[in-house]
Amino acid sequence: MIALLIDIYALLVWLVFFRFKLLKFDLKAKIATAVIGVLFCFGILIAVNFLHPQSLDARIFQQVVPVATRLPQSGRVAEVVVHPNVPVKKGDVLFRIDPEPFQIEVDRLEAALAEAEQNVPQLKATYDASVATIDRLKEESAFARQEFARFERLAKENAATQEQFEETSRNLRSAEASLREAEAQSAKAKLAMEAKTADGENVDVAQLKAQLAQARYDLNETTVRAPIDGFVTNLELQPGFVVQPGVPVLTFVSNPDGVVVVTLPQEYLGTIEPEDEVEVALDMYPGRMIRGKVENVIWATGQGQLTPSGQLPTATESSPAGRFAIKVRIDEDEQKRYRLPAGAAGAAAIYTKYGTPFRIVRRVIVRWYTWLNYLQIAM
Repeated sequence: MIALLIDIYALLVWLVFFRFKLLKFDLKAKIATAVIGVLFCFGILIAVNFLHPQSLDARIFQQVVPVATRLPQSGRVAEVVVHPNVPVKKGDVLFRIDPEPFQIEVDRLEAALAEAEQNVPQLKATYDASVATIDRLKEESAFARQEFARFERLAKENAATQEQFEETSRNLRSAEASLREAEAQSAKAKLAMEAKTADGENVDVAQLKAQLAQARYDLNETTVRAPIDGFVTNLELQPGFVVQPGVPVLTFVSNPDGVVVVTLPQEYLGTIEPEDEVEVALDMYPGRMIRGKVENVIWATGQGQLTPSGQLPTATESSPAGRFAIKVRIDEDEQKRYRLPAGAAGAAAIYTKYGTPFRIVRRVIVRWYTWLNYLQIAM
């Protein structure tokens, strides 16, 4: 950039003093020319760098989604439908897991749910039967108590043997024990009959319905679909592979959305605002400028982050200042004209609303950069 400014200034000096001879090139003129030249070059350099900064670190970014199964267990790949680097739409099938183990679980739970639903009416019948049993055992217990009292009186009058009295005592204890057991069974049957959810559904039925819904969800998840519009790259998955839950097996790249991240030293951020004009010169397109606009400045760097660790930070010598990222959105018509793959790099010039006359200098410099890329290709 300095060389370009010196060349422009030298051309002006030649035109004024030698070509048109508008002034005499004496000692005073030489000193004035040198001083003005320094001020000219450095003044324009400072104005251009601060008002219309340029970065040689501009890079295309795209969303990359690691695709993994959401199944509760490992599964064998039955079919791989997707092809590498072929565009797919959101919801298109990528690959399928063998559904048989998950279908078996669905069938088992469907049968269990049907049995539980059939058992619901039986719960009331069981409770009614237990109530009838209690009524019968109460009568038997009352009779046993009467017999016990009668034989107790007879035994005292020596009208009944001791064995007869002990037998009636055993019968009474047995009748009372049977009654207590029946009452406990009746209480259990009543709890089972009245155990319902807030919606009034039997709890066993509700639990099986929830398990069945989860099993059907797992069965549906054996077909893995594209999360967004994009394509799969570096495809290594093959039928027969066993995939583990939550372990990525595909790299899914979203369709380009025209996001360029430009990094700049913090000195040049003061004048940058959203909607400022941007020109991007990607190395893969020598001699071409791609237009865009500043979307936002990411006002943070990793150097300003402290991770909670329970230890005090140690300050030694100062580390190099970090660069800040500026998010740029490429214009839609430019996105249609150019392929913008993730990772493509180059330079970018940001034109702020200040110092408009200096834009021409930055435009020349950034175009000089992109035209020089032809030399790199030639090499």
